Amino acid sequence: RRHTRFRNVTGVQTCALPILAALAKALRSQRPSAVLVSGDLSTASLLPKHLGWLADAVTCPVHLVLGNHDFYGGTFAGVDGLVDAFCAGQPRLRHLGKDEVVELTKTTALVGHRGWADGRAGSGVLSPVMLNDFVLIGDLRRLSRHALFAELAALGDASADYFHRVLPDAMTRFKHVFVLTHVPPFPQAAWHEGRHCERDYLPHFCNAVAGQVLAELAQRFPRCRLTVLCGHTHGEGTVRVARNLVVHTGGATYGEPGINRVFRL
Repeated sequence: RRHTRFRNVTGVQTCALPILAALAKALRSQRPSAVLVSGDLSTASLLPKHLGWLADAVTCPVHLVLGNHDFYGGTFAGVDGLVDAFCAGQPRLRHLGKDEVVELTKTTALVGHRGWADGRAGSGVLSPVMLNDFVLIGDLRRLSRHALFAELAALGDASADYFHRVLPDAMTRFKHVFVLTHVPPFPQAAWHEGRHCERDYLPHFCNAVAGQVLAELAQRFPRCRLTVLCGHTHGEGTVRVARNLVVHTGGATYGEPGINRVFRL
């Protein structure tokens, strides 16, 4: 079996048709049994168009979580509802995060949740960094610093709670579990231009609370391998957090979508 992850790209909407055609050809050439999307495929208004294109590009299931760019021009509830409604009419598309444990093989499963940078890593609330998220996502716009970091913490907690609730079942039943999320759950997995993110950027490029849960579960279930697939930082790298816990952070370049990694299971 082959397991292909679609590179998380924020600039797909700017791609010329020949680039998308080449990507479709590359995806089909791998003959994947599943494609995983770790977010930042598009922006809110264009998501249905690009999800439809992706569904047409392959004949296998496409499992996806959303990234911060996917919410640009919308709200969390609005975009989630839009994607859920669209996926309901596309049998190959599955928007993860609804307590599902997806069986990829008899010994391998998938659990996914979008996650979010929880504002706690690095310099935390003292970070002077301001992202486009805080202007282009309705729920985060015009918040005071205190309210903004409270919202970031709540978003990170939601993913941590999700993994704490759903992963134990998967790790009990399967030898290998892929965790699909958008934001790296460990500071050492947040890369930028070949280096780890600086302290002031880490609050916005790491989901520290989710990482704590993943590390605890890896210790609790030592016979199960956890492979985390994420993106968000645009930098690429792999880090082994524990003997049975590895994180692959996918690289991305605006307007240049491609296959990030192929897993043979």
